[in-house]
Amino acid sequence: PLVQSPSLDSDNGFAFATEVLKAPVEVEGLFSGELRFITNKRDFDFDVELYEQTPKGDYLLLSYLTARGSLVRDRTRRHLLHPGKPEVLPFHSGRLAAAKVEAGGRIVVVFKILKNPRMELDYGSGQDVGDETPADGKVPLDLHLDAGSFIRIPVRKADQG
Repeated sequence: PLVQSPSLDSDNGFAFATEVLKAPVEVEGLFSGELRFITNKRDFDFDVELYEQTPKGDYLLLSYLTARGSLVRDRTRRHLLHPGKPEVLPFHSGRLAAAKVEAGGRIVVVFKILKNPRMELDYGSGQDVGDETPADGKVPLDLHLDAGSFIRIPVRKADQG
């Protein structure tokens, strides 16, 4: 695992957890998914993080994706979002996950908007992000996720032997 913590940081986002697992499973490979949403901005940065929650309650970071909405389809060319209109962003993680999640544990996914002051902030104006200023972010990001959004996690039943 990448990080172990007794708590989960879901500030600026949402956490989704499976039911408590009745049998162990293996998470192996890259996760993927699709965000369906409407926003008021032309761009935003986000994280999707995949965790194991152990039976003791600790969280182990298994994999993550950090992405800019306008570059998630094609990292070589920006495709700005259309404020007020439905959008679909398919995504794929670039970091392999490999872990055995024990019975009594859970798989947890955190989706959050990035607001880290130590990173280049995307204020959503659609300009080159390096040219944006805090004035471009005066209107807060308004993001409505659609129930059709999903994440696909490569999981298989763990060997018992």
